[in-house]
Amino acid sequence: MRSRVRNLLGLAALLAVAPAFFAGGHDFTPSSDHRTAPRSILAETAKRSVQTRVVRTTGGVDTRGWVLIAMVHGPDAELVKEGQQVRAYSVNSRTRLHLARVTRVIRQPSGLYVEATLEVRVLGTSTRYLMEIDTGSI
Repeated sequence: MRSRVRNLLGLAALLAVAPAFFAGGHDFTPSSDHRTAPRSILAETAKRSVQTRVVRTTGGVDTRGWVLIAMVHGPDAELVKEGQQVRAYSVNSRTRLHLARVTRVIRQPSGLYVEATLEVRVLGTSTRYLMEIDTGSI
């Protein structure tokens, strides 16, 4: 009976230590700011967030249903360039995704005028769209 209990305790201890043994000690070393995530994951996430920043704005569609038109203000305006990918969601039905690409950028005193051409024509010229411009896509 004692040997069974000892074997079970030994197995439990081995299972608790095994992930740290196989992953390497550096993956579980806490960073200097005492976050709970491993350093390598934090560094990778920080690098990815710089590369794939998303600028969000709202816009409308032109009368033909092919071009989304929006204004971007503030420091985000410097990140938007022609050729970047856009994901647009109708604010009426946020489940439908529309893909587009920034085709025109005009700097104005009030902000950045942006036109994004849709891959598929949409209906309803009075519909507003939430636009997510992926600044790392070009």
